[in-house]
Amino acid sequence: MPTLNPRLTTIVARLPAVRRQVRTVAADVLTAARDRAQTQRRTGAFARSLRLARGRVDTRVESTDPAALAIEYGHTTPAGQPIPGEHILGGAAADIAARR
Repeated sequence: MPTLNPRLTTIVARLPAVRRQVRTVAADVLTAARDRAQTQRRTGAFARSLRLARGRVDTRVESTDPAALAIEYGHTTPAGQPIPGEHILGGAAADIAARR
């Protein structure tokens, strides 16, 4: 009976063509996230904090803004008022995925 190599996903993820495509998609998500952030924030600090970060086999879009989690997912004010998240990164990723 045939078996799959348990490292198959790692092997495929490290293929040069796959790595190039992952970087291309990540760059597209970064552009879309910056566009979304510019229209939804007044200061532009969150948009400026967005960047690509590379791991050993992946590339991700991340924010260095200390308020990134609160901006993305929402938070509660000290008075208890809920502030909904803006879903800038998640929305950008969904937009790019829908185009492909």
